[in-house]
Amino acid sequence: MKDLINVVYKKYDSKYGYRQIQIFLLQDYEVWINHKKVLRLMQDMRLRSRILRKYRSHSVSSTGGRVAENVLQREIVAYHIGSGDGEKYYFSTGLHGIFRVAMLQSVLAFFSS
Repeated sequence: MKDLINVVYKKYDSKYGYRQIQIFLLQDYEVWINHKKVLRLMQDMRLRSRILRKYRSHSVSSTGGRVAENVLQREIVAYHIGSGDGEKYYFSTGLHGIFRVAMLQSVLAFFSS
Protein backbone atom coordinates (compact mmCIF):
# COMPACT_ATOMS: atom_id res chain seq x y z
CA MET A 1 0.00 0.00 0.00
CA LYS A 2 2.75 2.43 0.92
CA ASP A 3 4.47 1.89 -2.41
CA LEU A 4 1.26 2.59 -4.30
CA ILE A 5 0.57 5.76 -2.30
CA ASN A 6 4.15 6.90 -2.90
CA VAL A 7 3.80 6.33 -6.66
CA VAL A 8 0.60 8.38 -6.82
CA TYR A 9 2.13 11.09 -4.60
CA LYS A 10 5.15 11.46 -6.90
CA LYS A 11 3.06 11.18 -10.07
CA TYR A 12 1.11 14.31 -9.15
CA ASP A 13 4.19 16.27 -7.95
CA SER A 14 3.28 16.34 -4.24
CA LYS A 15 0.40 18.72 -4.93
CA TYR A 16 -2.40 16.75 -3.36
CA GLY A 17 -3.29 15.58 0.13
CA TYR A 18 -4.69 12.35 1.42
CA ARG A 19 -8.23 12.89 0.15
CA GLN A 20 -7.20 13.47 -3.46
CA ILE A 21 -4.66 10.66 -3.29
CA GLN A 22 -7.44 8.31 -2.18
CA ILE A 23 -9.49 9.38 -5.23
CA PHE A 24 -6.51 8.96 -7.57
CA LEU A 25 -5.86 5.47 -6.19
CA LEU A 26 -9.42 4.56 -7.05
CA GLN A 27 -9.38 6.19 -10.50
CA ASP A 28 -5.92 5.14 -11.68
CA TYR A 29 -5.40 1.78 -9.97
CA GLU A 30 -8.96 0.77 -8.98
CA VAL A 31 -7.86 0.33 -5.37
CA TRP A 32 -10.26 1.45 -2.64
CA ILE A 33 -8.59 2.51 0.62
CA ASN A 34 -10.27 4.36 3.44
CA HIS A 35 -9.19 8.01 3.59
CA LYS A 36 -8.14 7.63 7.24
CA LYS A 37 -5.82 4.79 6.32
CA VAL A 38 -4.35 6.84 3.47
CA LEU A 39 -3.76 9.69 5.92
CA ARG A 40 -2.13 7.40 8.47
CA LEU A 41 0.16 5.79 5.88
CA MET A 42 1.13 9.19 4.46
CA GLN A 43 1.98 10.39 7.96
CA ASP A 44 4.13 7.30 8.52
CA MET A 45 6.02 8.04 5.29
CA ARG A 46 6.18 11.76 6.15
CA LEU A 47 4.44 12.75 2.91
CA ARG A 48 2.78 16.13 2.99
CA SER A 49 1.02 18.09 0.30
CA ARG A 50 2.27 21.46 -0.83
CA ILE A 51 -0.24 24.13 0.13
CA LEU A 52 -0.83 26.33 -2.89
CA ARG A 53 -1.82 29.75 -1.60
CA LYS A 54 -3.36 32.43 -3.76
CA TYR A 55 -1.09 35.42 -4.29
CA ARG A 56 -2.54 38.78 -3.42
CA SER A 57 -0.89 41.90 -4.75
CA HIS A 58 0.02 44.48 -2.13
CA SER A 59 1.05 47.29 -4.45
CA VAL A 60 -0.95 50.49 -4.68
CA SER A 61 -2.16 51.65 -8.07
CA SER A 62 -0.49 54.89 -9.12
CA THR A 63 -3.06 55.71 -11.80
CA GLY A 64 -5.70 56.80 -9.29
CA GLY A 65 -8.21 54.32 -10.63
CA ARG A 66 -9.26 53.29 -7.13
CA VAL A 67 -11.09 56.56 -6.39
CA ALA A 68 -14.78 56.27 -7.18
CA GLU A 69 -16.61 58.97 -9.07
CA ASN A 70 -18.71 61.34 -6.93
CA VAL A 71 -22.08 60.30 -8.34
CA LEU A 72 -24.17 61.73 -5.49
CA GLN A 73 -22.38 65.10 -5.60
CA ARG A 74 -22.05 65.19 -1.81
CA GLU A 75 -19.80 67.64 -0.02
CA ILE A 76 -17.87 65.52 2.47
CA VAL A 77 -15.77 67.42 5.00
CA ALA A 78 -13.23 65.93 7.42
CA TYR A 79 -12.97 67.55 10.84
CA HIS A 80 -10.04 66.97 13.16
CA ILE A 81 -11.18 66.20 16.70
CA GLY A 82 -8.96 66.43 19.76
CA SER A 83 -5.24 66.02 20.11
CA GLY A 84 -4.86 62.78 22.04
CA ASP A 85 -2.95 59.62 21.34
CA GLY A 86 -3.93 59.41 17.70
CA GLU A 87 -5.57 61.63 15.16
CA LYS A 88 -9.32 61.23 14.88
CA TYR A 89 -11.41 62.56 12.03
CA TYR A 90 -15.14 62.93 11.74
CA PHE A 91 -16.53 62.87 8.22
CA SER A 92 -19.62 64.94 7.73
CA THR A 93 -22.05 65.10 4.82
CA GLY A 94 -24.25 67.95 6.03
CA LEU A 95 -25.15 70.43 8.76
CA HIS A 96 -25.93 67.74 11.32
CA GLY A 97 -22.26 66.78 11.19
CA ILE A 98 -21.14 70.32 11.98
CA PHE A 99 -23.40 70.30 15.03
CA ARG A 100 -21.96 66.99 16.21
CA VAL A 101 -18.40 68.23 15.75
CA ALA A 102 -19.15 71.35 17.76
CA MET A 103 -20.66 69.24 20.54
CA LEU A 104 -17.71 66.82 20.53
CA GLN A 105 -15.20 69.66 20.61
CA SER A 106 -16.96 71.28 23.56
CA VAL A 107 -17.04 67.96 25.45
CA LEU A 108 -13.35 67.36 24.73
CA ALA A 109 -12.48 70.88 25.82
CA PHE A 110 -14.43 70.40 29.05
CA PHE A 111 -12.66 67.15 29.98
CA SER A 112 -9.20 68.28 28.88
CA SER A 113 -9.20 71.35 31.13
